[in-house]
Amino acid sequence: MSRAAAARRNGPAKQRARDHLFISYAWEDAALAEWLTRKLTAEGYRVWCDRFKLLGGESYPNDIDIAIKSQTFRMIALLSRSSLHKPNPISERTLALNIAKERRDDFLIPLNIDDLRPTELDWMVSPLTFIPFSNWATGLQQLLAKLSSIDAPRPIAEEGKAFASETFLPPGVLASRPETLFSNCFRFRSIPRTVFVFRPTSVRAWQQAGEASGEWPSHSTEGGLMLAFEAPIGHLADRYEKVQSVDWRDSCTVLSSPSRDVVACLLRESLLCKLARVGLTYSEERKIYYFPVGLLPNDCVHYVSRKGRQVPIKVTGVRRRGDEFRYHIAPTFRVRQDIGDSFVALLRMRLFITDLDGRPLERNAALTRRKLVAKSWFNHQWLTRQMAVCDFLSGGGDLIPLGYSLDDAVTLSAKPFSGRVGISVLDGQLQNLRSDIPASDFDCEADDLLELEEMDTQ
Repeated sequence: MSRAAAARRNGPAKQRARDHLFISYAWEDAALAEWLTRKLTAEGYRVWCDRFKLLGGESYPNDIDIAIKSQTFRMIALLSRSSLHKPNPISERTLALNIAKERRDDFLIPLNIDDLRPTELDWMVSPLTFIPFSNWATGLQQLLAKLSSIDAPRPIAEEGKAFASETFLPPGVLASRPETLFSNCFRFRSIPRTVFVFRPTSVRAWQQAGEASGEWPSHSTEGGLMLAFEAPIGHLADRYEKVQSVDWRDSCTVLSSPSRDVVACLLRESLLCKLARVGLTYSEERKIYYFPVGLLPNDCVHYVSRKGRQVPIKVTGVRRRGDEFRYHIAPTFRVRQDIGDSFVALLRMRLFITDLDGRPLERNAALTRRKLVAKSWFNHQWLTRQMAVCDFLSGGGDLIPLGYSLDDAVTLSAKPFSGRVGISVLDGQLQNLRSDIPASDFDCEADDLLELEEMDTQ
């Protein structure tokens, strides 16, 4: 249903009942206000938030006082250290408290989004029962339960999801034709059956047990024993001797630890060691591996496009926000046991932000600069970076070898899980959203941007 049709169906605003939720907030909390508005709209509630001129067929009211008094079912106030002292939020909360007193109901629903202590609140709102909202997902669940318990109207229950999605996507973006979706999950193609137990051969080796991170995919136990799929090599070879072997598929435990948990740990260590062996640098402060300057020619990895072209993508570069800073692509892996019937590696493409001398920036400053770098990276750009990194790790093959030995080695598929869906996204329709965003460094040309859209239609 179009917005105009929704407006015609609902009739003039003055004839409608009190069926709105009003979001009161300070501008510093705008991100949460937008997120909450979309979530509540998708659940079928009609929401007023001044971040949206039109949502669900409804204009934001010109006279806010009248709208709150005559058409609002409940006011949801985002209480933060910013909103406690801003004139508009204070006025809106004061009006809501007066309405609550007159109607003898809980007209004001406060959300504590900053973990405010009771002593930080003014006397008007301190007696109220708050919904904690430091965790948005948990807070939303409690808010929805609250709205359900008081029978809050859901006048757009059928159209809410469509209205909310319109705030992200312009019309004509979705098409009823098949498309392949790519995930960031990769299946382990081979895992050794045997977990070996190693014992340090000297007192010094006992003291250094567990310090082989990045060199030997292993896991240290409290007793100093080491668990691994294969023996160490190089300078570590003489430090440990093999004392036991366990077929983890036939045994529930390895040295009293659950076998599958031990295997998951060793698989993750195998992935981390792979990143170290191919030259990525480890940040002790951030606990991640990242592509350093000069590791690759022109600091680029490549992926092979559908047309067989080698498309270069920067793994590190310099940007400016005030002072110049450097970003590095930092692939991170998590091993999952709850996807499918085997072990799966979940790949996340993160950004490591440093100054030009390689020192990591403070977290808040790094987050701001990460947003600057990645604001021009849409789904296609993230996917091509994932493809290029996996191509680099596999050496252009279908498998990423993770162990040292060729026999009974750990291998990971270089191709992610993918699947067909009946609805596709027309990438070309999103160009208007990108018109004011700078192009990514060394990224796909225009014809490559349409490849994922075209690949399943020919």
